[in-house]
Amino acid sequence: MAEHDKKSLDEIAAHGKCGSGRRGRKAGVKCPFLRHLDDKVIDSREGRTGDTIRRRRECLKCERRFTTYERIDEIPYMVIKKMEDAEAI
Repeated sequence: MAEHDKKSLDEIAAHGKCGSGRRGRKAGVKCPFLRHLDDKVIDSREGRTGDTIRRRRECLKCERRFTTYERIDEIPYMVIKKMEDAEAI
């Protein structure tokens, strides 16, 4: 994993949420048991391959624990040329 990707994941972990692109809505993880949005991270570890993060979470309302796996989607940048051909950078 690139250093800048790891830093981004650490920043997300520190703030507890990431931008979802939706206005006025809280970005977060729903409890799989009762669908509550309030949780806390108990433990975070890097996955075996280094491209995922495993987080143990606890719902603050029902106090049950669950695991989430997070990864960064890498979308290649594309250049559209004058002849309308696309080329990955």
